[in-house]
Amino acid sequence: MTDYTTRPYGSPKAAQGPLLRIETSDFFAIPKEIREIAAAAVTAGVRATTRGLTLEMRQHAHAMGLGDKLPNALRDVTYPKAPKNSLRAAGEVVPNGRNAWRIFDAMTRGVTIAPKNGGQFLALPTENCPEALLRARFREVSPPALEELYGRKLRIVNIRPGLAIMVMDDLVAAKSGRGFKKATKRRRAQKREVKSIVMFILVPYASLRARLQFRSIAERWADRLPELIDAAWPEAA
Repeated sequence: MTDYTTRPYGSPKAAQGPLLRIETSDFFAIPKEIREIAAAAVTAGVRATTRGLTLEMRQHAHAMGLGDKLPNALRDVTYPKAPKNSLRAAGEVVPNGRNAWRIFDAMTRGVTIAPKNGGQFLALPTENCPEALLRARFREVSPPALEELYGRKLRIVNIRPGLAIMVMDDLVAAKSGRGFKKATKRRRAQKREVKSIVMFILVPYASLRARLQFRSIAERWADRLPELIDAAWPEAA
C-alpha cells in the first residue's frame, strides 16, 4: 500500500527533488460507487502522514545540532493539490533550496569531502579562525580571505605526512577575550603577549559521518499510513 524512496544526490535535477516520498497503491479494486469517498480518505491519510513525517524530521535535525533555520527548510508537499483527491495520492518531503538539499543528503548518507580544482589539501578552520567576520567581509572562510583580513601571510607548519597547520604569526588576544588582533607597536608596548595562532588544519580529505536517521523515521510513518487513511474514512461509508 505504501512506498517511500530516497533519491541519491548526483545531478542538479536530483538536488532539486524530494528527500523522501510516500505514495499509495493497490486501491483500484474498490467499487466504483465508493471511489470518491475512498479517494478523499486516501488523500487525507497521505497528507497527515507527510505532515507528521516532515515535523518529526525537523525535530530530529534540530536535535542533531542543525539549529532552527535549516530544519525549517524541510517542506511537505502532497499530490494532488487541495481540494482535489486521488486514490494515487502521494506526499514528498522536499528541502527548500539546493544547498539545503545537499546538506541533508550528505548528513543522511555520510560523505567524503575532497579538495577542489586539483588542490592537495582541505583547509579546516579552527576555533581561533574568525569565521563570522570572514563571511561578513569576504563571503567565504578561506586562507586567502584570512590573509587579506590580517594583511599578512599564513605560515604552514608540517606536522606529519598528510597533516599540516596554517599559523598566523604576531597576534595578541583581543581585550574582549574573543579573537585575536595584529600585534601593533601600541599593543606590544602594553606588554600584551605576542602569539602564533593556529587558524587552519590542512588535511587531504575530510569524512562527514551520517548523523540523520531520516529513513527510520520514514519507515515509522509509512507504517502509520493505513491507520491514518482509516481515521479519515467516514463512519457511514
